[in-house]
Amino acid sequence: MSSNKYSQALEQITVPPELKEKTRRMLINRTKARRNIWFIGTIGVVAATIALAVGVSIWMPGIFRDAAAPRDMELNYVSVSGDAEGSQPVRLAQNYPLRKEVSLDDFEHILPAGAPDGFTGPEGGITAFFAKPSDTPDAILGEAVYQSQSGGTLSVLFTDTSMLYLPLEISGSQVAGVQVGAGFSEADDKYYAAFEQNSHTFLLTGENITQQDFERILYFLIVSP
Repeated sequence: MSSNKYSQALEQITVPPELKEKTRRMLINRTKARRNIWFIGTIGVVAATIALAVGVSIWMPGIFRDAAAPRDMELNYVSVSGDAEGSQPVRLAQNYPLRKEVSLDDFEHILPAGAPDGFTGPEGGITAFFAKPSDTPDAILGEAVYQSQSGGTLSVLFTDTSMLYLPLEISGSQVAGVQVGAGFSEADDKYYAAFEQNSHTFLLTGENITQQDFERILYFLIVSP
């Protein structure tokens, strides 16, 4: 067939109006579908980005905490030197030359009974100091150790004197209205907290422990009867 005859044959072909309208609608719907797919995909990416940003910020010490953390606890962590435990925690020998080792149970009013969920203990003891032979000590220095199920430890030093060495000030944070000093040492990956309650000074040291567990047991020690 010659090109002239082929062109003449094409010109004689007509498309019914119904088919033209159906084809037009089909093209419009396909275009809308593609736009919707792109729009939905964009929303998904933005939502994932926001969720990631929030998830990261929740675990930054001193800024956000676990969503389940008590509302009456506000901790603002400060940096603690890696040699925080380099000094003697307490110096009592000069004033109180006599001493006696006693059980934690002998001073059960100092620490709450038992341990929070996920911890065992406490294990430890108390050294009672005397200026002269007596049934009542002039000062005490105790240590209690709690073990977490994840393998971390939380040690608590406590005394009824003002001679306990503290690696941080008791200020900047609060738990249930009690002033607290909270700190973290990047050098040895340890958490610290210090507070005063019932005429005793407490120093907490968390090793190989998560921030959530550290804050949970800190809250337990302050709030539990």
